[in-house]
Amino acid sequence: MKTRIVAIIALILILGLISTNNENIISQYAFKLINPIKQTYNETIKSITDTKDRYLSQKEAIKRYKSQNEILKKQLLNQTEYINQLRSLHKSMPFLAQLPLDKITLTQTISYTRLNSFSKVILTKPKNVNDEQKLYGLIQNNVVGGIARVKDNQFYGYLISDNKCRFSVFIGKNKAPGIAFGEDYRYLKVSFIPKWYEVQAGDIVTTNGLDGIFFANIPVGVVEKVSTEDNYKVAKVKYYANPLTPGTFSVIKDAGKKLVYDFNIDKVKASLAKDKKEKIIPKQEELTVPKNTTDTIAPKIYQTQEDSIHPTVENGEETQVLPPKAKPKSSPLEMF
Repeated sequence: MKTRIVAIIALILILGLISTNNENIISQYAFKLINPIKQTYNETIKSITDTKDRYLSQKEAIKRYKSQNEILKKQLLNQTEYINQLRSLHKSMPFLAQLPLDKITLTQTISYTRLNSFSKVILTKPKNVNDEQKLYGLIQNNVVGGIARVKDNQFYGYLISDNKCRFSVFIGKNKAPGIAFGEDYRYLKVSFIPKWYEVQAGDIVTTNGLDGIFFANIPVGVVEKVSTEDNYKVAKVKYYANPLTPGTFSVIKDAGKKLVYDFNIDKVKASLAKDKKEKIIPKQEELTVPKNTTDTIAPKIYQTQEDSIHPTVENGEETQVLPPKAKPKSSPLEMF
């Protein structure tokens, strides 16, 4: 019933508007009804378009930022590794300055040879290290770190904890000789120590330089226990190196050449004779006192030389100048 009444009222209004024949009134009412709808439609379309543009722009920005982030992560990783290498080199520099630089080089750990073994590593192969029959000494932080060798053009490092790491040592102040063998991640064993040498806990173990692998007097470790096996003594040594953190090592390319390598006495004599000829000997001035003088006149000394100063002769006699004493010839062996 109510619906019919509303419909009748609306129909009457429409008929009234039409009957008036006034187009302005019709347009005015039409604009009032249509414009808000049209404005709302345009604003909605614009909002949807802006949202779409923002989404696409943010998508591209996120993609670009992700790519840049990956590049920065790689650069950060490279810089971190570079800084770690510099730190390792900086720690090694004070000790490297004490070694003959022409006989050592540097190497760095690449990886382990096996994931379940931490005593054998692959190292960067230095230049001019190609002899597969030679063992090279590795020094880690100023102490013995292991040995290395070339095999199939690859440089392998056997750390001090590996049983293939073997080198000769001296023990204690008496310099008891022995052969060191890698044993585990804390200790190594020094075997073949003669029985007549006194070896006790607390003795320092160093390399002896007689195996052609290491220089002499490089620290190895400290004796903790001594026992006897067969005809020799055996020492259990706690070493200084840390094989669980391999990094940068110093490689001893040649430990065999000594100071008097290819010594020739004739060359020494020739060098000494040449130095003697080139030595400048200053001339000696004659010191005289004038004759027929009653006063004692002290002679003038123009140049003082070793073994050439003599007292003057009194009573107006001319001073006799004695030649300087000849120095005994030095033997070329006095330098040793």
